[in-house]
Amino acid sequence: MVDAVIDSGDCGAEPTTVIDFSSGTGEILRRGMGGTSRFE
Repeated sequence: MVDAVIDSGDCGAEPTTVIDFSSGTGEILRRGMGGTSRFE
């Protein structure tokens, strides 16, 4: 079950970053546009 989806609109050709918060902490599933240092 998905509790929330954040859609920032058209991001161009480069994939965006996907972070899973289902365990209570952020787990990076895919790195792309957007910084991930807050979740590492």
